[in-house]
Order: sequence, then C-alpha cells, then structure tokens
Amino acid sequence: MILARAQDRPVVYVFEWFHRFPVGIVSPEATTITEPGDLTGRKVGVPILQGASYVGLRALLSANNLSEDDIDLQTIGYTAPDSVCEGVVEAAVVYIANEPLTIVQNCNMQVNVIEIADYVNLVSNGLVTNEKTIRDNPELVEGIVHAISRGLEDTLADPDAAFDISVKNYVTDLPEDQYDTQRQVLENSLALWQSDELGHTNPAAWVATQDILVNTGLLTNPLADVSVCYNMDFLPDAIADDEND
Repeated sequence: MILARAQDRPVVYVFEWFHRFPVGIVSPEATTITEPGDLTGRKVGVPILQGASYVGLRALLSANNLSEDDIDLQTIGYTAPDSVCEGVVEAAVVYIANEPLTIVQNCNMQVNVIEIADYVNLVSNGLVTNEKTIRDNPELVEGIVHAISRGLEDTLADPDAAFDISVKNYVTDLPEDQYDTQRQVLENSLALWQSDELGHTNPAAWVATQDILVNTGLLTNPLADVSVCYNMDFLPDAIADDEND
C-alpha cells in the first residue's frame, strides 16, 4: 500500500482483516531459537528480499537492535517448510497460520515460533479499493466492507460452522483427510483476525511500516502523510455514527 501510494497509485485500504501481522520465524525446537536475539549468527531463510516476509524480518531485527549483518540471511524461495525440515537453514520466515503446522506434520519435529507481532506493530492484510470507486460508487465499497465484516464476525463467533459451510459449498474438492489440518489452520488464523475493533487500522502501524520500508531501502520517497493510505469511513460503526448525527 505505502509503496503503491508513493508511486502515485490511488489505492485505499478500507478494512483491516488481519489485526496481527501473520509472519514469524520458525525453527526446529532443537535449535533453541526462542527469541530474536537467538537468531544472531544463525542461518535464516527468507523467500525473497522484498514483500511481507522480508519487511517483517527487518522490522523484527530492528526492534531488537539487530541487523541483517547479525544473521546469515539466505534467500530460499517459497520453500520454508522443506528448507527447515532438511536443515538447509536453521530458521525461516514463514506465515505462522500454516507453515509451522506443515513442518510439524511432515517432518515429525516440534518447532518454536517467534511471532513478529509480539515485537512490532506492522500493517497487515486488508481490503483495498481505489479513490475512483470510493468517489463514484461508495455504496459498493460500503456493501463489500459490511459483507466482509459480517463474515468475519460470524467466523470468529462460530468457526466450526464457518469451516463446515466452506467445505460444503466453496472448497468442495478438499479431501476429507485434510479437514483436521485445514481446521487447525483456520483456528490459528482466528488469533490473527481477532480484535475489539474489527476492521479498524492503527495509524501508528502505518508510520512504523513506512519507517521500516525506508530503513530497508525499499522506499526512497516516503509519504508526508501516511493517512492517505487508508479510509475507515465505510466500517459499520462509522456508518452508524454518521446516520445518528
């Protein structure tokens, strides 16, 4: 989002779906890597040197007074589970809802997970639209935001029912022997979605995220005001407040 806005692309973030950054560092339990400082001198895998995984890693290191020079950073592509299982790296940057589970199930090993959200608050996944749609068709934006909000509320309230509806109506080709695994992935995801203010984004997280992008060299022309990136006016409680005024 910030990179796009810095290139004058009129995209706008209107609903925060993930309230915790979904990236972390996974390592075999035997490595005893349990906190960021333990990564010093270790071989750490990252898919590529950009994107959420790399930004998250840099943010984690920075928040703990570390840098890339303190670790042995390896670019491994999107092979984190295999790379950890085969000992190619001692730790890897992963999406925490599913990849640690894959390692546990496929490699018969227990793992430690360092969740980046425990150390730094970064902007995460959300619904994005553009300025033209907001201007010309605000009812569409409001409708989609409300639909996602309602679906998220219902899923958090009754994840078993949400999973059953999904596999019966939308992911009908999911093999039954994968049900337990995918139900656990959903369970892991719930903790990333949960918030007392569903959909709302934290302005401080945008400032922190831009700072990381600048520090990594991914952003050379920072925004003077990161609030241009988001618009919370379409959230259900914002609409209700407007109607009551």
